[in-house]
Amino acid sequence: MVATAGADGAWYGEDEGDVRHQPAFAVEVVDTTGCGDVFHGAYASALARGLGLEERVRFSAAARR
Repeated sequence: MVATAGADGAWYGEDEGDVRHQPAFAVEVVDTTGCGDVFHGAYASALARGLGLEERVRFSAAARR
């Protein structure tokens, strides 16, 4: 499970009770249109490449920059 929270980053976990946080990267925001789409596309790409959950979430968070 992954839940994005905009400027607050993303929360994720595989098992009940095992929730972790990926902070958002500090950037100058110009336009947030499509940020969720970019996150999910990057996540799908990372999943297809075989990255682990923590790596997938970090990769996806960085792609939104």
